[in-house]
Amino acid sequence: VISSDGGGEYVGNFERLCSSYGYRHDVIPPYTPELNGVAENYWRTLFGLVRCMLSNASDSVHIILWNHAVRYANYILNRFRIIPNNDVLKTPYEWLFGQSPEVSHIRTFGLTCFIFMPKEKRPNTSLQNHAIKATFIVF
Repeated sequence: VISSDGGGEYVGNFERLCSSYGYRHDVIPPYTPELNGVAENYWRTLFGLVRCMLSNASDSVHIILWNHAVRYANYILNRFRIIPNNDVLKTPYEWLFGQSPEVSHIRTFGLTCFIFMPKEKRPNTSLQNHAIKATFIVF
């Protein structure tokens, strides 16, 4: 079951897509988010994580990068958040792909990092840095 407020993005092709995959589309009255508790709870969790990520990021990360923070937060939640179903606890990634997600590549959003410069791109002095200072946003 997919619940929505019946906005323009949820009619036409969306309804056909839902029915082709066997989902039922329930339309709730507009301006009543309390009737769509699962989505509202996820939205609150997602944006709580985004606010935390942006506030803890280095000074070079501006609020204008909020969309990258949302994508990264959603990526993280899909790999770490546990969803129970018939007493089976799995992450959304495990439910979708049937295997545990690889998480060793996940890094802190907004962290200062260094990007290695190949020898061909470096100035011709031996005292120059071999890396460029940067800020990690997403991979």
